[in-house]
Amino acid sequence: GIRQNVTLFLDLDHSAIFGQDGNDLAVAFQLMKVTPQHLNKLYSLLINPSCIKLYRELVGRNFSPQVVLYTRRAHLLRYISFLRDKHIKLSWNPAWHHSDTQVVFPSKLNHAHEIMATFSGKIRLMAKERLDIFMSLERLLAARDAIKEALGLEHPPPVVVTAAPKKLLPTARALGLDPDKSYLWDDNEELLGEKNVIVINRYESMDRGRREELLGFLEQTLPARSLCKEVVDFMSSASLPSIRFDPNGEIKYHIPEANGTLPSSFPLPADLQEDSKACAATQVEEDKDEPSDVKEGDGEDRIRTSFLFGLFSKALRFHQVMEEATQDFLANTCAL
Repeated sequence: GIRQNVTLFLDLDHSAIFGQDGNDLAVAFQLMKVTPQHLNKLYSLLINPSCIKLYRELVGRNFSPQVVLYTRRAHLLRYISFLRDKHIKLSWNPAWHHSDTQVVFPSKLNHAHEIMATFSGKIRLMAKERLDIFMSLERLLAARDAIKEALGLEHPPPVVVTAAPKKLLPTARALGLDPDKSYLWDDNEELLGEKNVIVINRYESMDRGRREELLGFLEQTLPARSLCKEVVDFMSSASLPSIRFDPNGEIKYHIPEANGTLPSSFPLPADLQEDSKACAATQVEEDKDEPSDVKEGDGEDRIRTSFLFGLFSKALRFHQVMEEATQDFLANTCAL
């Protein structure tokens, strides 16, 4: 039969991917100069299996799902510079902007350098500010590409970045999509009651199999014992740190293990269940985790590398890491 169109808007942090951008794991990979290929592999292991099951269930119910990533990462539009102690308004390709507080990065973009080349802010960015923004964009596109591969999409999904509270229906219209057939899965409880928004439990623990696979990859690619002190201090300051010291004082990666059965699909809205022409419909299980009282804010408020500039401004080893990374960045990007 004819497949019905539907658009899945997926929140990233705590929703489609583990924790807040992987609870600093990706930042550690970048600062310790792990290859982009390994960064992409990391994100593939951070993807919430529930969003994969949702996509497959909709396909099984005879829908033709389109995917859009929708994330609140205000620093990509209202950048906080710890070098100048001020906010800097960031503007990108004008054709991408829905407003000065929302932008969509199209599917055709392959690299963060392509986004950086369109920067048109009134203030000239310092080299370390540019590096910080570049690294954030690099992580964002790595997460996007991992979701493309996990869902088996032909093209990467567009990424909508907002600095304001999310508005699903106006955003769908701005993208030329049918708002009545657009749905957002998000962990932000402040969105409860909004039309076509499904509030989900936060993805902060993994089933045993995925957890063991991630820990094995981390120890093989970037052993915890190899992290420099400044990166360890930074990662330890997170509200949900991904590293811990064992009783012997050795640093270890820490990924919480989920209790109970394997994760189910994200909940399916009632109207999609009614409209579907099921090929092999499966009953969506309810997630029994307790709802979190943590509110959504800027998805990377704490993990910006600019925060590191201030926190470790007197740390020689950290400066060496950042200076080398800055030089690598400047050698591979066009002047803005």
